Amino acid sequence: MSHFVDNFWGEKNQGFAVLYNNMKNGTTSTKELEDFIRERSGIEETYSKNITKLSKLALNSSTSGTFAPFWQVIKGAMDKVATTHIKLIQKLHELVKEVHKYGEEQQKKHKIVGLPIINFNFYNKTL
Repeated sequence: MSHFVDNFWGEKNQGFAVLYNNMKNGTTSTKELEDFIRERSGIEETYSKNITKLSKLALNSSTSGTFAPFWQVIKGAMDKVATTHIKLIQKLHELVKEVHKYGEEQQKKHKIVGLPIINFNFYNKTL
């Protein structure tokens, strides 16, 4: 079982240094997450456009004959898939904005907290 005390203080009881490094790495992690979600959104957008094109091809296919009902079902299903992916893209864009806002807040807090922690580490080294 993991305990807080085992994860907070780090080696040689350098708790503030551990927190500072976690905070510093948090900014990088937030940017990586934002980039990942943005890339995923782009992939979904491309997929949605391709499904929409394919749906139009299904609509242009034979409207009479044995497969006519099949083409109507396929077109309807593809339209629903494209619509669902468009909604996903919108949610991903919202998520990117939220993660970006979180990253900006994180940077502001990092600037506020960074100076005293750096001074504390300097003070610890001189002891």
